[in-house]
Amino acid sequence: MAFAGYVLAKQITVPAGTTISVTNNGGGPSTVTITAGEYTLVTLCAMIQTNLTAQRAPSAGAWSVSLSLTTGQIAIAMSSGTFSITWTSTDLRDLLGFTANIVTQTSSTGPSQAKGIWIPDCTLVADVDLKRAPLATGRRVSIAPNGRTSSAAGTPSYLHKGLLWSHVVHNRVWRGEETLANASYETFIKDVVLRLGHSWFPYDGKVIIVDHRSVTVGQDASITGWQVATLPELHTLEMSEDRYVGYIAISWPLITADA
Repeated sequence: MAFAGYVLAKQITVPAGTTISVTNNGGGPSTVTITAGEYTLVTLCAMIQTNLTAQRAPSAGAWSVSLSLTTGQIAIAMSSGTFSITWTSTDLRDLLGFTANIVTQTSSTGPSQAKGIWIPDCTLVADVDLKRAPLATGRRVSIAPNGRTSSAAGTPSYLHKGLLWSHVVHNRVWRGEETLANASYETFIKDVVLRLGHSWFPYDGKVIIVDHRSVTVGQDASITGWQVATLPELHTLEMSEDRYVGYIAISWPLITADA
């Protein structure tokens, strides 16, 4: 059974001066500029598609750049004719999951998963219904001997506790077990939270979390990004209860978002 959930990096920062060289049925090679800014993989694909259309327009057909939320791979295609792309930015190439230039193709899918997405392929549970955005106010109360109370409020925030993916297979946990490059939790955490991988991710970056029912965590309050406030170290990951099957339990004790 396949599950629909995924975790998506909220903060991919494309630096100024990022380009690719493109040829298609409309001509070329032409330098296509990738607009600097902050993206998710979804919005980055949309921007690249827009810029390909604007800066290397085809004589027939249309460009398509899309991310599969089930495989994590990115496909670049033209609906008519062929195209070639030279990755003058290897950082962009690696982020999108490609490993070589694209030569005279109608469609090309990255042989690796893109960076900045993790697909656990199992159910996600938490202490509170995941679609909610429980409010934490930091309220403090003191009680005087006569029973009267006085209180002070802190800065409000949203939080969720006890997130658990209880049965994640090894090849979606450990880099050394990956059957599709970049598909593991280890790779995702090193890139997106610890900044020990691709340089376009910030340290302690925000994430968008979608559960196995396609419910976005915190959707009731339109949360645009969560931070993993308490991230267990990779060496603390444990086998799930079904140890003989070889699943890993991955938990995030606390995630937070600005109110």
